[in-house]
Amino acid sequence: MDDALEGRIRDLLERAELEAAATEAMRGYGPAVYRFLVSRMGDEDRAADAFGQLGEDLWRGLEGFRGSSSFMTWMFTLARNAAHRIERSPSNRRRRYATTSALEAVTQEVRSRTAPYLRTEIKDKFRAIREELSPEERALLHLRIDEDLEWNDVARVIGGDAALGGPELRRASMRLRKQFSELKRKLRERAEAEGLLDVDEA
Repeated sequence: MDDALEGRIRDLLERAELEAAATEAMRGYGPAVYRFLVSRMGDEDRAADAFGQLGEDLWRGLEGFRGSSSFMTWMFTLARNAAHRIERSPSNRRRRYATTSALEAVTQEVRSRTAPYLRTEIKDKFRAIREELSPEERALLHLRIDEDLEWNDVARVIGGDAALGGPELRRASMRLRKQFSELKRKLRERAEAEGLLDVDEA
């Protein structure tokens, strides 16, 4: 998490500069969130639709953000929920989203800047193995390994609730730790069987 970015976003929200806060968040966290969507969904076109939906959800939900989690965790949670909606109703995808012209421009900029990097990144030796995983397993790997999120934040994003806390959060975090350990073991066995590098480098 970027503490300086979090501070800038919160300052803008406190001054009710919503458009500036949204564009600051999209510039700062957008590339990581888009990478997460591509990794989780395994399809760049659907990830692009989910990213557009995220922009709309971010804009609509900004006034209701109460700071019960970091803004980064909230954005990843919005992205996870947008992915779920796209997966459930792919025929309802929309090409235009109700945001602002400035936020829409930044969203498109982030997507176009991040996409070439992703096309190179996903050619690594573990692409085929990761593509066999479920969306939740891909999300878990990406959030913990690629984004280095804390376990509580991983649990919030995977659970789709940025405000999750208390005993429920502890149980969800422990469940995901166990799932992650088992997933790494399976991936390591598969990687070794195919003569690839150690799974920790995936």
